[in-house]
Amino acid sequence: MKLFNTLFLFFIVNSILAQHEPGAWVVGVQGAAKVDRISDVGGSFQVHYAPNCYSTYIAEVGVLNTKDGIVPELGITINSIMFNFQSWMITGGMGFIMNSAELSKKEQDDAIFAFSDGKNSFGALLKIRTLVPINKWWQLSSAFNFKSVGGKFSTVTLGIIYEFPLKGY
Repeated sequence: MKLFNTLFLFFIVNSILAQHEPGAWVVGVQGAAKVDRISDVGGSFQVHYAPNCYSTYIAEVGVLNTKDGIVPELGITINSIMFNFQSWMITGGMGFIMNSAELSKKEQDDAIFAFSDGKNSFGALLKIRTLVPINKWWQLSSAFNFKSVGGKFSTVTLGIIYEFPLKGY
Protein backbone atom coordinates (compact mmCIF):
# COMPACT_ATOMS: atom_id res chain seq x y z
CA MET A 1 0.00 0.00 0.00
CA LYS A 2 2.90 2.34 0.78
CA LEU A 3 4.34 1.79 -2.71
CA PHE A 4 0.92 2.46 -4.27
CA ASN A 5 0.55 5.75 -2.34
CA THR A 6 4.07 6.84 -3.31
CA LEU A 7 3.48 6.07 -7.00
CA PHE A 8 0.08 7.76 -6.90
CA LEU A 9 1.58 10.87 -5.28
CA PHE A 10 4.40 10.90 -7.87
CA PHE A 11 1.83 10.67 -10.68
CA ILE A 12 -0.21 13.59 -9.27
CA VAL A 13 2.87 15.81 -8.72
CA ASN A 14 4.20 14.92 -12.17
CA SER A 15 0.86 15.82 -13.80
CA ILE A 16 0.51 19.09 -11.92
CA LEU A 17 4.08 20.32 -12.45
CA ALA A 18 4.56 19.20 -16.06
CA GLN A 19 5.18 21.64 -18.93
CA HIS A 20 3.89 19.15 -21.47
CA GLU A 21 3.16 15.43 -21.67
CA PRO A 22 6.37 13.37 -22.00
CA GLY A 23 7.10 12.82 -25.69
CA ALA A 24 4.72 15.58 -26.78
CA TRP A 25 5.15 17.71 -29.88
CA VAL A 26 3.96 21.30 -29.58
CA VAL A 27 3.59 24.03 -32.23
CA GLY A 28 3.00 27.71 -31.76
CA VAL A 29 2.94 31.15 -33.30
CA GLN A 30 4.01 34.34 -31.58
CA GLY A 31 4.09 38.04 -32.24
CA ALA A 32 7.27 39.83 -31.21
CA ALA A 33 8.33 43.38 -30.36
CA LYS A 34 11.88 44.53 -29.81
CA VAL A 35 12.68 45.61 -26.27
CA ASP A 36 14.55 48.78 -27.22
CA ARG A 37 12.05 49.89 -29.88
CA ILE A 38 8.48 48.63 -29.52
CA SER A 39 7.54 49.90 -33.01
CA ASP A 40 9.84 47.23 -34.51
CA VAL A 41 7.65 44.14 -34.60
CA GLY A 42 7.84 40.64 -35.99
CA GLY A 43 6.72 37.11 -35.38
CA SER A 44 7.86 33.53 -35.07
CA PHE A 45 6.78 29.96 -35.62
CA GLN A 46 7.88 27.45 -32.99
CA VAL A 47 8.13 23.68 -32.70
CA HIS A 48 8.66 22.18 -29.24
CA TYR A 49 9.55 18.65 -28.20
CA ALA A 50 9.16 17.56 -24.58
CA PRO A 51 11.31 14.48 -23.87
CA ASN A 52 10.08 14.52 -20.26
CA CYS A 53 7.78 16.61 -18.08
CA TYR A 54 10.40 19.10 -16.96
CA SER A 55 12.32 20.17 -20.06
CA THR A 56 11.36 21.24 -23.56
CA TYR A 57 13.46 21.70 -26.69
CA ILE A 58 12.29 24.70 -28.73
CA ALA A 59 13.19 25.48 -32.33
CA GLU A 60 11.87 28.73 -33.75
CA VAL A 61 12.01 30.57 -37.03
CA GLY A 62 11.09 34.23 -36.95
CA VAL A 63 11.44 37.62 -38.55
CA LEU A 64 11.86 41.11 -37.12
CA ASN A 65 10.84 44.14 -39.13
CA THR A 66 13.42 46.76 -38.14
CA LYS A 67 14.30 50.22 -39.42
CA ASP A 68 17.16 48.51 -41.30
CA GLY A 69 14.80 46.03 -43.01
CA ILE A 70 13.50 42.55 -42.32
CA VAL A 71 15.85 40.37 -40.25
CA PRO A 72 15.19 36.58 -40.34
CA GLU A 73 16.19 34.60 -37.24
CA LEU A 74 16.66 30.99 -36.26
CA GLY A 75 16.79 30.01 -32.59
CA ILE A 76 17.19 26.76 -30.66
CA THR A 77 16.76 26.56 -26.87
CA ILE A 78 16.19 24.07 -24.09
CA ASN A 79 13.82 25.23 -21.36
CA SER A 80 13.22 23.82 -17.88
CA ILE A 81 10.60 24.64 -15.26
CA MET A 82 11.67 27.43 -12.91
CA PHE A 83 8.46 28.19 -11.01
CA ASN A 84 4.79 27.13 -10.84
CA PHE A 85 1.98 29.29 -9.55
CA GLN A 86 -1.30 27.36 -9.54
CA SER A 87 -1.74 26.53 -13.24
CA TRP A 88 0.69 29.18 -14.53
CA MET A 89 4.24 28.13 -15.25
CA ILE A 90 7.49 30.04 -15.70
CA THR A 91 10.29 28.32 -17.57
CA GLY A 92 13.79 29.40 -18.38
CA GLY A 93 16.35 28.22 -20.84
CA MET A 94 19.44 28.83 -22.89
CA GLY A 95 20.24 28.28 -26.50
CA PHE A 96 21.69 29.52 -29.74
CA ILE A 97 20.50 32.28 -32.08
CA MET A 98 21.41 33.10 -35.65
CA ASN A 99 20.14 36.06 -37.65
CA SER A 100 20.94 37.70 -40.96
CA ALA A 101 21.97 41.07 -39.52
CA GLU A 102 25.52 42.22 -40.05
CA LEU A 103 27.21 43.31 -36.84
CA SER A 104 29.83 46.03 -36.93
CA LYS A 105 33.15 45.45 -35.16
CA LYS A 106 32.00 47.74 -32.31
CA GLU A 107 28.72 45.82 -31.94
CA GLN A 108 30.63 42.53 -31.81
CA ASP A 109 32.99 43.94 -29.17
CA ASP A 110 30.07 45.29 -27.10
CA ALA A 111 28.05 42.06 -27.30
CA ILE A 112 28.32 39.55 -24.46
CA PHE A 113 28.90 36.60 -26.79
CA ALA A 114 28.54 37.09 -30.52
CA PHE A 115 30.40 36.57 -33.71
CA SER A 116 29.65 37.30 -37.32
CA ASP A 117 30.80 35.74 -40.56
CA GLY A 118 30.12 38.97 -42.44
CA LYS A 119 26.66 37.92 -43.59
CA ASN A 120 25.11 36.35 -40.48
CA SER A 121 25.38 36.90 -36.74
CA PHE A 122 25.56 34.12 -34.16
CA GLY A 123 25.14 34.26 -30.41
CA ALA A 124 23.55 32.95 -27.24
CA LEU A 125 19.86 33.17 -26.37
CA LEU A 126 18.38 33.34 -22.87
CA LYS A 127 14.62 32.70 -22.81
CA ILE A 128 12.28 33.33 -19.86
CA ARG A 129 8.81 32.06 -20.76
CA THR A 130 5.37 32.03 -19.13
CA LEU A 131 2.75 29.41 -19.99
CA VAL A 132 -0.90 29.99 -19.12
CA PRO A 133 -3.27 27.10 -19.92
CA ILE A 134 -6.46 27.83 -21.84
CA ASN A 135 -7.54 24.18 -21.85
CA LYS A 136 -5.81 20.80 -21.91
CA TRP A 137 -4.09 21.33 -25.29
CA TRP A 138 -3.94 25.11 -25.82
CA GLN A 139 -1.74 27.53 -23.87
CA LEU A 140 -0.94 31.22 -24.01
CA SER A 141 2.79 31.81 -24.14
CA SER A 142 4.75 34.96 -23.42
CA ALA A 143 8.51 35.21 -23.38
CA PHE A 144 11.44 37.55 -22.93
CA ASN A 145 14.27 36.63 -25.29
CA PHE A 146 17.62 38.14 -24.33
CA LYS A 147 19.98 37.76 -27.29
CA SER A 148 23.71 38.18 -26.87
CA VAL A 149 24.10 39.41 -30.46
CA GLY A 150 23.13 42.84 -29.14
CA GLY A 151 20.36 44.41 -27.13
CA LYS A 152 18.74 45.73 -30.27
CA PHE A 153 17.62 42.16 -31.08
CA SER A 154 16.18 41.24 -27.66
CA THR A 155 12.42 40.71 -27.90
CA VAL A 156 9.23 40.30 -25.91
CA THR A 157 6.77 37.84 -27.43
CA LEU A 158 3.15 36.86 -26.98
CA GLY A 159 1.45 33.94 -28.68
CA ILE A 160 -0.45 30.71 -28.52
CA ILE A 161 0.80 27.12 -28.57
CA TYR A 162 -0.94 23.80 -29.23
CA GLU A 163 0.17 20.46 -27.80
CA PHE A 164 -0.70 17.50 -29.98
CA PRO A 165 -2.60 14.87 -27.95
CA LEU A 166 -0.69 11.67 -27.33
CA LYS A 167 -2.25 8.24 -27.57
CA GLY A 168 -5.40 9.59 -29.22
CA TYR A 169 -6.94 11.30 -26.19
